Amino acid sequence: MKIKFNISQRLLSIGILNQFKGDLNKLAEVLFDLKVLNLKPEEIKDYGIKNDGKSITWDPKKDLEKEFELSDTSVKGIKDFIKEKNDKGEFTVADASVIELNKKLA
Repeated sequence: MKIKFNISQRLLSIGILNQFKGDLNKLAEVLFDLKVLNLKPEEIKDYGIKNDGKSITWDPKKDLEKEFELSDTSVKGIKDFIKEKNDKGEFTVADASVIELNKKLA
């Protein structure tokens, strides 16, 4: 699936996919997608990304969406994670950015 993510959506997706559990073939697909989504050193520099150990920040003026091709396995993994957390009523104000990610995957 082709999808456009901004930095926040990429970081959310990476965090979700890092929790993936499945068979080895699906895991291989997810690992490939994680490599695609991971921020490259030049992107970290270009976006002014900083990680102070508590939070990750970047220059919002440079936070443009970038297109990615993700496997059906990864997309399903992200959707399933969001659905499960939603069904349990576990979202908080801190998870507000998940709203846009969920809309993109709908």
